[in-house]
Amino acid sequence: MNYFNYKLIILLLFFSSCGNLQFKTKVPEVKKNKVTFIRPVKIFYDHKEPENRNNIVEIKNKKVTSFEKPKDSTILVSQKKIKKTKLKLNHYIPPKKNLISNKNRKKEMKLNFPKRIYNHWMNYYKGKNKKRFTRQLIRGSRYQSLIRNIFNKHNLPEDLFYVGLIESGFHLSARSSASAVGPWQFMKGTAKMHGLKVNNYVDERKSIFKATEAAARYFKDLYNIFGSWELALCAYNAGEFRVINAIRRGNSRSYKVLVKKRLLPKETIYYVPKFAAARKIGSLFYKTKRGQSLIAEGRKDLEEVGKIYFKRSFSLFDFVKNTKVSIKSLRKFNPDLKRNRIRVDSRKPFAFYLDSRVFESSLSYFKRFTVPSFKRVPRKDLVRRKRILVKVVYEKYKVKSGDNLLKIAKKYRVRLSNLKSWNRLKRSRIFKGQVLKVKKLKQYTVREGDNLTIIAKKLKTSVRKIVRYNSLKTKKIFPRQKIHIPI
Repeated sequence: MNYFNYKLIILLLFFSSCGNLQFKTKVPEVKKNKVTFIRPVKIFYDHKEPENRNNIVEIKNKKVTSFEKPKDSTILVSQKKIKKTKLKLNHYIPPKKNLISNKNRKKEMKLNFPKRIYNHWMNYYKGKNKKRFTRQLIRGSRYQSLIRNIFNKHNLPEDLFYVGLIESGFHLSARSSASAVGPWQFMKGTAKMHGLKVNNYVDERKSIFKATEAAARYFKDLYNIFGSWELALCAYNAGEFRVINAIRRGNSRSYKVLVKKRLLPKETIYYVPKFAAARKIGSLFYKTKRGQSLIAEGRKDLEEVGKIYFKRSFSLFDFVKNTKVSIKSLRKFNPDLKRNRIRVDSRKPFAFYLDSRVFESSLSYFKRFTVPSFKRVPRKDLVRRKRILVKVVYEKYKVKSGDNLLKIAKKYRVRLSNLKSWNRLKRSRIFKGQVLKVKKLKQYTVREGDNLTIIAKKLKTSVRKIVRYNSLKTKKIFPRQKIHIPI
């Protein structure tokens, strides 16, 4: 067979096989259960339907069917169509009516929780933990009126008092295994975020006055984020981000749905019914004669407490000497103090609580420390002071062959340790050509009207040393001339 004929047969077979090929375009399958994340859109509710119906956005099956942008660049949605459809947005924006503001109050806490867990906690507080819980109720009665007044001031439900009861039993110096401190069990980061100071001198998480104010701000933020008290309490226990992640995974903002799906930790699931059980038993206890008498005693004790703002640092021992107040009484109302010395920043004054009976006897001391004393300095004097300032400089030396640190230290009459610290040397090894700081000097720039005797007084030295060290031929000096003296 000829080579040309063989090649032709192969081409015919190839083209005949190409006719059987079918090219299919793969269409990406849409997963039904996949959650689509939609950005939050501000919707302006209008009771009256607009004249032009083309400007209305119709929402059917979570898809926008028709849209034309109106002239005022706002999206108008009719209320009837909103009721028919249910949008599930990734970022929850609670309606304006549910937000806690200065005008509207949220005094009631209607909670939905599993009754089985609620009965478990009721049996626990009434039976096994009865003695301990009664002790906590007695301790909490002292602070009840104070806490309820603060929550009422922030337009929050007064029943949030029982959160502190189940968190710490109102033991002010309570500390958890996760390093949460104080009656409201604040973590360090959360405390600082809500205006509490936590440093080496002060831990304001232990102060019932300051920590309760911070707790009120925190509860208000949580409710405004989640829009329900069940989720707000869960976020207080587990943290906001853990609850938000549970909402995303469960695709629901219902506490009961998240509990059924077990997307929250076990302790957080038990937290809401635990709070409800403590509220039920506590409200019954405080309605009794014993509970009312305990509340009255605590109210009298805390009504006599006064608040002072210190703008300067002070010592507790100095305070006690001048005011003749016992340290026990100071520690009683200020458990947030860690040391006897209180360091205060003038921009952020420190709130100090004291028995009101002591105020009159200690007015002279308060005047010294509550108001900072600043002396106004004229502009001319400030310019003169800047000229008088003495700079600290170093004399430099270039290392030669055969030099070592001990030899250089003896030459310049300085200590070996100082030579190392000035040059930040950990070892005694040096190299040829290396530049070392060998002497610490005072540098003074001469100004008009100066002479060597005036400069000697300012630098606390003698005229003879200035002349010898600066190798001056005469005692004449000139403005802007730099004079050096070893420290």
